[in-house]
Amino acid sequence: MSRDGQRDRSRSPSPAPLRYDPNKERRRPTWFDIEPVGGAPPIIDTLPGAVQVISDEQSSLAAPASASNQATRHARRIYIGGLPPGSREDQVGAFISNALAAVGGTTAGPGASVINVYVNRDKNFAFLELRTVEETSNAMALDGVMFEGVAIRIRRPADYNATAAVHLGPCDPNPNLNLAAIALDKPVKTKATTDTSGQASNVYQEDPDRLFVGGVPYYLSEDEIKELLGTFGAIRYFNLIRDKVTGQSKGYAFFIYEDPSVVQAAIGGLDGMKLGDRAISVRRADPQKAPRPTSVAATNDGSQQAMFTAVPPKVVSLANAVTNEELADDEDYEEILEDMREEAAKFGKVVDVHIPRPGKGGADPPGVGLVLLEYVAPESALKARNAMHGRKFDSRTVEATLMLNEDYQKALGRCG
Repeated sequence: MSRDGQRDRSRSPSPAPLRYDPNKERRRPTWFDIEPVGGAPPIIDTLPGAVQVISDEQSSLAAPASASNQATRHARRIYIGGLPPGSREDQVGAFISNALAAVGGTTAGPGASVINVYVNRDKNFAFLELRTVEETSNAMALDGVMFEGVAIRIRRPADYNATAAVHLGPCDPNPNLNLAAIALDKPVKTKATTDTSGQASNVYQEDPDRLFVGGVPYYLSEDEIKELLGTFGAIRYFNLIRDKVTGQSKGYAFFIYEDPSVVQAAIGGLDGMKLGDRAISVRRADPQKAPRPTSVAATNDGSQQAMFTAVPPKVVSLANAVTNEELADDEDYEEILEDMREEAAKFGKVVDVHIPRPGKGGADPPGVGLVLLEYVAPESALKARNAMHGRKFDSRTVEATLMLNEDYQKALGRCG
């Protein structure tokens, strides 16, 4: 029986094969209660960790080509505190320019990034002016770098106008900066970080599967970051790098999954993902320690054993979206399938949409109660998962998760 008893039931009880026809007139509007804005829903307050994914059109803000040096000056200056006594202008300027070059933060060609330096020797601080807004934002990632044996603080000056700076160029450091080149990717050993078992972070420094995530928006809490990373599996160790003085996030962290086999899937699915106006970077913290790729391993008895190779998930599973009653009704099923195909296509190219139906007079086949969205690209699947998790479908809150291919095949009844 349909959910709406007043709807016309004059159609044949044996409808034609369910194929999406965009020109076909629908009996009712979409079953989704919240329409996405610009391809993505608003942040969901009732589900901690839900992250808004904003389209490139919404987040891209190009800097005006004719912006004068004076208009951009507030966005091209940095404050440096905690300088060692006796620091000179030429030393400080050369150090920051060289550090930027070392991490790959120079974008305006050869030459020094720092064009002007003022050092207050009484209070051991300095103001630096850089040649571009982008290089200035990259310099913010150098906070905590060791200069003459002292960890210096790097901040925006008091006259920095964040609202105006948005239109002048990038406001955050490039997530692909090689901070390891200046030893900024390692947590401070004197301030040990612990995991759930209470072990010190130093234990994990040599783990070949330790991952780095950078470019994280500063407003995301530690729990929200872990929620996002946890999409690919349980996290054994997580260390969010914070400012030593304010305790605020510096936008990057190190983490280790419980299951090493998900590492490649996580890197493939998360690296380059847009979060607000930023794109996060996910990679191995030390690529030289990464295990060599292999497809076969020899056991002690000489036999060959296939090794698991992580494949980024391309399937999204939606739970709590449909009921058996709706799936049993041919007309309701056809409209739900059409809705899901339309919605899924907003996040990337779709291979197929499967909605297993209840069995007739016997046990239900695998996957009944789930909506399975198969995408061509893992990035599309991840975007769909983050956008559809927590959405309302016919007044029910949808639970969206990524599904590995093995589980997908089982849900379709293709393997035991």
